[in-house]
Amino acid sequence: MMTAHRTGCRFSVVGFRLANPENRKPRTENQPRPDGFTLVEVLLAIVILTTGLILVFEGFGVGVRAASLAEKETTACLLAQRVIADLEMQETLTAGTDQGEFEEDYPGYRYETEITESAEVSGLYEVRIMVFWVQGDQEREITVTKLMTQVY
Repeated sequence: MMTAHRTGCRFSVVGFRLANPENRKPRTENQPRPDGFTLVEVLLAIVILTTGLILVFEGFGVGVRAASLAEKETTACLLAQRVIADLEMQETLTAGTDQGEFEEDYPGYRYETEITESAEVSGLYEVRIMVFWVQGDQEREITVTKLMTQVY
């Protein structure tokens, strides 16, 4: 609730004073300036505050993009594990390459496998699984390599 008191030509409303201009005294050189901020100080404070807020909001954007990339990479690693599990279920491994997609479960992800047999150890295979996906305008890739033995 605001209270106003009228005394002569001056009004006082909760700390604000409106003075009659005819009662003003001219300010002398050694008289201190009235309390308050100049327009330049207020504008400078607004510019600094705006710049700080822009930097904070950009930081949030970077964090969201990093979280999205981490989610996609984690999904790609899990899909590579799924391909490895499928290969481990096969009775025989054959050296060569293969490719495929993850159907409607994970649209946008595809994989390629490269299986090479070791020259030194019979029945040992190097299996390389590359999972690809598109994020933004870039195709990204994660590669998982595993040594597997032929089960007899």
